[in-house]
Amino acid sequence: MHDKFATMFCFTLIFLISPVSLLNAAVFGFTGPYDVANWNQFTNTRGSFDLSNAPDSIRLQGGDNRGDNQGGGAAGGAYFSITLATDDNLGFSWAFNATETPFWDPIGYSIDGAFTKLTDDYGPFFQSGTVVGLSVRAGQTFAFEARTLDNILGPSTLTISDFSSTSAVPEPTSFAIFGCTVAGMSLLRIRKKSRPEELHPSSPISNS
Repeated sequence: MHDKFATMFCFTLIFLISPVSLLNAAVFGFTGPYDVANWNQFTNTRGSFDLSNAPDSIRLQGGDNRGDNQGGGAAGGAYFSITLATDDNLGFSWAFNATETPFWDPIGYSIDGAFTKLTDDYGPFFQSGTVVGLSVRAGQTFAFEARTLDNILGPSTLTISDFSSTSAVPEPTSFAIFGCTVAGMSLLRIRKKSRPEELHPSSPISNS
């Protein structure tokens, strides 16, 4: 009876906790700790940010100083960054639109300033792809970047969608399973202790 109760209790606990733990461990879209309000926006080349489609997607536009007294030529871009509070694995889809050879207006992401280019320098003016399982540590700054090298001939555009994060910390489900295991072992020990000792057969009486 104790065994049946322990089994039913553990399965019920896991069934109830699992959906909640999945929601707590994963973020889909720019929500929760990754809400757009928690990101920093910076541009030094007349770049821009369109957050009107958040939490589903965001858009960065790199620089184009045509018409300014600078006359272009100044490298820079648009940077959308956040400093992580916990270790995370990030994922996202990206789409790139250029008005000149992509070499001059690369897009990508950075971790603590180390830039990873996503575009093919001499590929088509429209490119897209997906990044999954990108490991970022607590305290590191992650950024989406739409860069420009020449700052003329029109800006590039970076659109980020399907953003997700899966926390690297243990999920509550793991603790629930561990707890059930410990509880089950304890119940078995109690049951074993409470079992009556088996009687040893009497020694045969010898006839003298």
